[in-house]
Amino acid sequence: MKSIAKNKYDLLLGNSCLDLFNYYDTSYIHGLKREDCECYNETSQDAYIAGMSNESPNILVSKNPYVFINLSRLQGSFKDVILVFHEFMHLSFRFHNWDVSKEEKIITWAEKESIKTIKQLNII
Repeated sequence: MKSIAKNKYDLLLGNSCLDLFNYYDTSYIHGLKREDCECYNETSQDAYIAGMSNESPNILVSKNPYVFINLSRLQGSFKDVILVFHEFMHLSFRFHNWDVSKEEKIITWAEKESIKTIKQLNII
């Protein structure tokens, strides 16, 4: 698992959804069970967790919210961009207090963070 501390969040890049459970040293992450993850047959087309954005499930590891991207799901297609943007939209809503009157700010922030991440991951 590669963890990159950003200004207000942690970007977590794993090769399997198990990396997320291992990183936070937990058996449960926001309603999802490690044991279900362990028996899930991950492929580039399907994963127990392709991406996730949420609060830290273990404040001893980090107090920051996170965006997790399961690198095994990346296929070198437009779907990778959609996955990254989707997770940053979740985080952007959180940072803007779920205030939909800030729609353009929410979308713009998610776009900017997605672009940085997509370039960092060399997706396109």
